[in-house]
Amino acid sequence: MPRRAIVRPKRRAWRWVVSILAVLLVVIAALGGWILSSAQNAVDKSMNGQGGSAIDILMPKPLNNEGTGRVNVLITGNSFDDEGHQGAALTDSITVASMDLVNKKITLISIPRDMWVDYNGTKMKINNVFPAAAGGTAAADGLGDWRKGLDALGTVAERITGLRIDQKILVGYTALKDTVDAVGGIDVDITQTATDKRGIYDANVHLTLPYAVVHINGEDALKLARARNHPMPGEKPYGIADGDFGRGRNQRLIMAALQTKAKTSPALANPAAIVAIFDSISTNVRTDLSVSQIRRLYDIGAAAEPPSSISVRGPRDKLLITDYTKGGVDALVPIAGTFEYEAIQKYIETTLKG
Repeated sequence: MPRRAIVRPKRRAWRWVVSILAVLLVVIAALGGWILSSAQNAVDKSMNGQGGSAIDILMPKPLNNEGTGRVNVLITGNSFDDEGHQGAALTDSITVASMDLVNKKITLISIPRDMWVDYNGTKMKINNVFPAAAGGTAAADGLGDWRKGLDALGTVAERITGLRIDQKILVGYTALKDTVDAVGGIDVDITQTATDKRGIYDANVHLTLPYAVVHINGEDALKLARARNHPMPGEKPYGIADGDFGRGRNQRLIMAALQTKAKTSPALANPAAIVAIFDSISTNVRTDLSVSQIRRLYDIGAAAEPPSSISVRGPRDKLLITDYTKGGVDALVPIAGTFEYEAIQKYIETTLKG
């Protein structure tokens, strides 16, 4: 089986997640009865009524275990908010944002969705841990007990990385679509990353884009976030040579553009647009952060250097994981042995100290 290509792009997932969660902060000066009510409804729904008051966005409070000088936040995404999406509950994007509060540095640590893990004595890919723990199935378009799902995924991520997971965030992909539309679309610079010079074509999501700066709406942003040139009968997709890794790169490109647009969009002066974003957050984001902690998270991100990134795959010249094929399963495991994470943990520890 051919070895998967290794791609080490710069990651900006941290900033787009914080932008979505902290959009209340952008518009707090415009709080009125209607807006505040919608904000509170969003807080109550996305945090199961445990997030506090929307007005708490003005009063930052420490994140869990902040006194240790480092906080690790699990950021994961799935398509639970996209009705009829195949495998909607699978968390196909899994990142740990490790924040060094003393030196104001953020390191994003990615865990491949195909990592083979043990959850409660059952072997599975890590992207299936959330639905298994939440009481649903991979294809569920609901969340079940999402807190249990996030807790279980956090425990498995701790086992792999050796890091304590302090807070957790789940973002549905539709949150991206709604937020892009709310700010009037975004401009993204599609650059060549494959040998084909025509741009990007992905028949699976019905997307064609040239290599250029293009203005896209929420629907096309969502298509670009999902495009990975997955093979389809009779089709020859092009433009994303590295599959899931290319998809992740485009997701970060979209979110960087969204962050830029959110700072200047006149749409955010429109109460109707603000309420639309609140509604999207309430439907498409789940987190154990309180409103005050979201404000603190925003402040940390704003003060930090641009984030660096690593993968549990290890450096280019010393891979730490390899392909695993057994009983019809196609997954990834540590080179040191199935479920042997010591080398991965040492690599992460050394990198964070550097």
